[in-house]
Amino acid sequence: MQNKGDESISYLKKVIEMAGNDNEELKIKSLVSIAKTYGSKDQNEQAYPYLEEALQLLEDSSLVNTIVHAEALTEMAYYYFDKSNLNEAVPYCIDAIETYNNLQFPSHRQLGMIHMQYAYCLQHMEGSNLLDASKNYERAIERLELTKDHQLLENPLGDVIAFFNYINNTKKKRYYENKFVEMPNS
Repeated sequence: MQNKGDESISYLKKVIEMAGNDNEELKIKSLVSIAKTYGSKDQNEQAYPYLEEALQLLEDSSLVNTIVHAEALTEMAYYYFDKSNLNEAVPYCIDAIETYNNLQFPSHRQLGMIHMQYAYCLQHMEGSNLLDASKNYERAIERLELTKDHQLLENPLGDVIAFFNYINNTKKKRYYENKFVEMPNS
């Protein structure tokens, strides 16, 4: 909360050490928190080993299919996305979306953003799938609109407009351009 990432990581490492193998849930949550902290500092290489360990532990834990699991999958998808290894990012995007969708109250923001990342991967990866990319871009906008955060929606709408322009779908392009123009200036 105080935006002191290095201190946070130091304390979380102590928590992991103290949790040992006796408190797996606390250990997993701390591993994911460290990875997210490194990710927020654009230090994805440092985040990777924590994500890898967390995902291994998650497989047989009570935290499987929870928000922590979805966040770990999202962070791992972003790790590969950031390295432009889109084919590796896709399975993590799929698993993250499925996990978020199975939550009782999924975050519209998180689900919308992972749909955007997944759609981008589908569009740009080797063996692209433009039909599925189109569907996921639209699902992303649907979710992001539910946040009522117009600043959050601006860039994704621009990306979706560019996508429909790229595939020469003028009807959808105009539809999203109208959404963009009609957005309140708040």
